[in-house]
Amino acid sequence: MLMIITRFSTKSKTLFFLFYLICLSSFCHRASSLDTFALKKHVYYLASDSLSGRMTGSKGEELASQYIIQYLKESGCVPCFSTGSYTNSFSFLFSRIPNFNTILILDDSNLFLDKEFRPLAFSSTGDVKGEILLWNDAKQINSISSQKSFIALLDIDEFNAKHPHEDYNRLRFEFDSIASYGAKAILLINKSGEYENWVNNFKLSSTMIPVAYISDSSWSMKAKRCKSASLKIAFNDSFKTGSNICGYIPGTSSSSIILGAHYDHLGVGQESNSSLDKQTNDIHYGADDNASGVSMVLELTKEIKKLDTKGHNFVFTFFSGEELGLLGSKHFLNQKNSIVFSIDSINYMLNFDMVGRLKNGENNLLISGTGTSILWDSIIDKTSIPGISVKKAESGIGPSDHSSFYFKGIPALHFFTGPHSDYHKPSDTPEKVNYYGMSSIGQFVISNIQNSFTYPKLIFRKTASESKSTNPSFKVTLGIVPDYSYEKLGLRIDGIISGKPAEKSGLLGGDIILKLNGIHIKDIQTYMYALSICSKGQTVQLEYMRGSSTFQTTVTF
Repeated sequence: MLMIITRFSTKSKTLFFLFYLICLSSFCHRASSLDTFALKKHVYYLASDSLSGRMTGSKGEELASQYIIQYLKESGCVPCFSTGSYTNSFSFLFSRIPNFNTILILDDSNLFLDKEFRPLAFSSTGDVKGEILLWNDAKQINSISSQKSFIALLDIDEFNAKHPHEDYNRLRFEFDSIASYGAKAILLINKSGEYENWVNNFKLSSTMIPVAYISDSSWSMKAKRCKSASLKIAFNDSFKTGSNICGYIPGTSSSSIILGAHYDHLGVGQESNSSLDKQTNDIHYGADDNASGVSMVLELTKEIKKLDTKGHNFVFTFFSGEELGLLGSKHFLNQKNSIVFSIDSINYMLNFDMVGRLKNGENNLLISGTGTSILWDSIIDKTSIPGISVKKAESGIGPSDHSSFYFKGIPALHFFTGPHSDYHKPSDTPEKVNYYGMSSIGQFVISNIQNSFTYPKLIFRKTASESKSTNPSFKVTLGIVPDYSYEKLGLRIDGIISGKPAEKSGLLGGDIILKLNGIHIKDIQTYMYALSICSKGQTVQLEYMRGSSTFQTTVTF
């Protein structure tokens, strides 16, 4: 360039340099993409063998914590907690084991604990007796509940997961509903015993009444013929310690912007009740969930240091215990006296959870929480980044840490590149992460942050509760992981669940369902409707597309 400039007149040189400075200034204010090498380095370390799956409270999580803190220091972030530390610890329930006082008697028969029944780990404790009533007609039960003490028998084969978190919560809401009809306890049954994977899940709040699962398939059938039950539940609890990490870049105003990601994962094999691979004791690496989100926030610290932040404080949080029920983010928001800035000063929160699987060719970035402020649409729609196609959802409620902020009345977004068949399995490994996609997402986020500076403050708005949605209920499951990011006609399958009807019918990941039981499938909603009117034992026609060819098959539920 200097060689070309020497041929210009003095006046031309002056004009050229003015033009150059204007261009440079413009370039400096453009959102830059993140360093793909650094993103990859972070993910490969966090999802390495030495960290053993980063189970909350484990040595592996502690090593991850040390790595994150060192990087915050190198990036110029100062400690966030009033103790002068980057970490703040909390105690959490690590295991609930029913003790010898736990009993279940059906009529005059004692069932064996662990072998034939087990209380749910998020059950309340208690000692109850009552008549057994099959939970199949709420109106009928309601009419007699005022005169009788009853124990509800619930067949959970009718509950089918759209997402593991959703399955737990759907049952959790149902338990409270049953209790509201006057039930003194709940006994759960199903034919196959396949729901064993969530019996030990203690990350939900305790139920209002005792709940136990009859795991023996023969007793599940016998229970329907029993007239009465006695149930006593007692636990031995053990606790561990998790630690949140937080650093920040101080500003000159009272407004704070939070960027967060959880850094815990599932540990090794059966350490976690949330593993979707029950046949292995291998490390659950959690590259996408959520080494990708941690890596993103770490690299955003460097980029935000370069910005004119308009006086805002920027806070970088790394939550522990997300996989156990958003424990870290809930604790963080309840520590008002332990944080150097005011929780009330938080303008908004950006959450990064599973941002490593942007699909080339589609590039769908799912952003939920856009309804938590009336300004989000305006902020997001101003940004156009090559390689990013945005799909928005209004709800502020979801299975990640942004929900904790939403429930505190703070506008919050969740960035997510969609579900996949490696979710909560050892196969969620670093080589499957799209680092260039992550870099583009980072560029998109920086641009959105800059767009938000147009407004002095984002005003919080409540969104529709998903627990009150009118989604149909299901008596059957196809056994697929839907691709929620797919926007064309039909429902694309992201993964197949072993042993379910979809696998038995020969369906594969990547297939697109076009018609089910005579109903044209346009999207996830029409698929859910078609599924809701199917019954157990029913055989239906299914039409699907694989590649450019269309096929027909039958599915038996």
